[in-house]
Amino acid sequence: MDGLTAIIVLILVLGGVVLVIRAFGGSGSLQVTGRLGRMADKGPIGAVSRQPTLETLRPHDAVSFWDDDDEVVESVIECQEAIGSRTSRWRWVILNGGRILEIAPDENVLYERSTVFRQGSEPFQTLTADQELGGALKLFEARVRDDTAASQQTAVTLDGAGWTVESTGTFLATFVGEPPRTEVWRDISANPSDNVYFELRGADGAMGLGIWTSHILLLQGRQLEETDVQNTYPGAEEGART
Repeated sequence: MDGLTAIIVLILVLGGVVLVIRAFGGSGSLQVTGRLGRMADKGPIGAVSRQPTLETLRPHDAVSFWDDDDEVVESVIECQEAIGSRTSRWRWVILNGGRILEIAPDENVLYERSTVFRQGSEPFQTLTADQELGGALKLFEARVRDDTAASQQTAVTLDGAGWTVESTGTFLATFVGEPPRTEVWRDISANPSDNVYFELRGADGAMGLGIWTSHILLLQGRQLEETDVQNTYPGAEEGART
């Protein structure tokens, strides 16, 4: 009986060895190993990369334009203005190449040119002087109060171009990430009454935006078309987290 038992044990051992070889040495084992490897590469289950839109851009995200120019978001300013019971909201997206995106519910604007009018300069006075001295902004506001703004348009010449004042107001600003460091932008106040904006309309559909804090920043551009932005990409930091 001892000899027979030994033979049975030997057979069982040899059978186990054969099974191990087939499990880890055959083509099937390579497929299992490959699947495990792919699962490990995918990382945690449910991790999804963020796909930014114009409405959700953050600092370090990238925007690809129709002219093959890719720009990185430097700063995002979320703004709101309360008029009675109505609150308007919009965003200004500052790009590293100098362009500015204005994202609003009614329309989006791409500003490609900017000029700073410093306090005491002629353009600054042209905009901010008292109504009696022809200051465009105060003259426009007086016509709004008199309900004559539509019939008596307020014209102003800036940077050699003619503009019509279309609106003015003040805004509350919240920064997404670090505040911008360039002048006028960096002087935006926590007090909405210190932050003035005005919208201008020029020839051939040109659009102008003025921002008045310490000095006045004039942005010039046009309405953003759907084909102007080819794609948006999450920033490197965001990609590393996801």
